[in-house]
Amino acid sequence: MKMKILPQVFDYYAFDSNDALQAVPRSKIFIQMVVPGDYSLMAIAGSDCSGSASVEQGWRCIVIDEQLEFDAIGIASAITGCLAREKISVLVMSGFKTDYFFVKQEVVVAACQCLALDGHTF
Repeated sequence: MKMKILPQVFDYYAFDSNDALQAVPRSKIFIQMVVPGDYSLMAIAGSDCSGSASVEQGWRCIVIDEQLEFDAIGIASAITGCLAREKISVLVMSGFKTDYFFVKQEVVVAACQCLALDGHTF
């Protein structure tokens, strides 16, 4: 699978309510999650996301650099399985066209090496 690393560093924010999350300017949001009881967003590092209950800083994004079909099976599982074997924690977020894999900045090189050895290209 063709992959790429996005150049930005991200911070992952949690909010106590949807209202607090919705108060963040849209320009600050990279990915947003709104599920009852779980209100979070991924934003470019250093963004002012006032109102967050907590933040986990220093994430990098590895993205599948091709459009995925909805009937494709096991892609995210294969990628996260490869990273799990190397004991690399990952946050997975899926978009309409592709999947995004966030790993901590200090392990992004190891994550890419692991995925390359598993046959993925960057």
